[in-house]
Amino acid sequence: MESRRLIIKRVAHPLAGPLEFECQVLHIPDTGQRLIVYCAAPGSPTEAAFRRLAQNGFAPGSTPTEAART
Repeated sequence: MESRRLIIKRVAHPLAGPLEFECQVLHIPDTGQRLIVYCAAPGSPTEAAFRRLAQNGFAPGSTPTEAART
């Protein structure tokens, strides 16, 4: 596997606000495939926002209304 330089991606989340991820693209030789990994830096505001979302029960793909029903 070949790793390239670190890339920063920014996302405007409707509930958590602005998020920032470290993005690495890993190239898998002889397959033409790539594995793209997005991580919140430890101790970052993005990590804290994800923890708040998890504590409030907002699962990936759910809306606040759906989460409130569960």
